[in-house]
Amino acid sequence: MLQAIGVVEPDDTCFYLPDGVTRESDPGLYAFLDHSDCDGDLKPAECAQVADALSALLPALDHMGSGGGHLEHAGGIGAVTRQFIAGCREAEEQAEPLEFG
Repeated sequence: MLQAIGVVEPDDTCFYLPDGVTRESDPGLYAFLDHSDCDGDLKPAECAQVADALSALLPALDHMGSGGGHLEHAGGIGAVTRQFIAGCREAEEQAEPLEFG
């Protein structure tokens, strides 16, 4: 299990990747985690991979709770992730990149 930097003990507010997860084994999760959150874009094929990967994580994200701050005001981590998944699906369906900025 990978641990976040500075976290000694597992924490319910953090998400941990299991050992063996690689760019090849889970390209959607890696496209999501390796992408800037404030600029650039995801290609339509990447959007499909990201949406699939995040959909599989929804039960764990829902378990994490609200996330506090702006995430809590938007309905929590699961709700925000569902909104992002919907945006990815729309970009994929329209064959348009999902732009960040």
